[in-house]
Amino acid sequence: SWTVGQALRTRVMWLLLSATIVPAAITNGLSFNQISILTQAGLSPTTAAMTFAVESAVTLPMTLLSGWLADRIGPRYVLAFGQVALLLTLICLTFTASLEMAILFGVLRGITTGSWVLGTEVIMPVYFGRRYLGSIVGLSFASAFAGAAIGPIPFGVAYDLTGSYQVATIGLAVLPALTTVAALLAKPPARRRLPTRARG
Repeated sequence: SWTVGQALRTRVMWLLLSATIVPAAITNGLSFNQISILTQAGLSPTTAAMTFAVESAVTLPMTLLSGWLADRIGPRYVLAFGQVALLLTLICLTFTASLEMAILFGVLRGITTGSWVLGTEVIMPVYFGRRYLGSIVGLSFASAFAGAAIGPIPFGVAYDLTGSYQVATIGLAVLPALTTVAALLAKPPARRRLPTRARG
């Protein structure tokens, strides 16, 4: 098993943290602003709020499916899939102006949440062992909370400067594209070699 300090000295931990911070930031930013974004696009407040219900309905089965997939293809591919789903979520939101697109947006948000969260939680013990799992997962959660804290800011800044959220939804799409690559590159770290006992 790896300690937090040892894990932080590996490239893979930083790749995983990037694939944790980005979706946490963007999804929280969306949660704070998506009703405003959708009503600005011409949808009713009721339809905009309905997307949260769609997301919740999709997240549960997607979490179960992601767990099944993680056991079979590996958690980094599930984590990468979550980044792709987030990218598609932002693209969909940019062009959402109808009930059908709003439902699709909610579905994609549910797929995103159900896959990246599960992927993040599963991959840590698989890669770094269980002895220091509390510290490792604590670091991961702290990173996610940090991302979530700053997530709403770019949406607010974009609206204040341009009167629209599109700059944020389009510009932020670059980040999950990058973290998709990061997740795919996050191969299991090399096992640490334990010192051998000297022979007399």
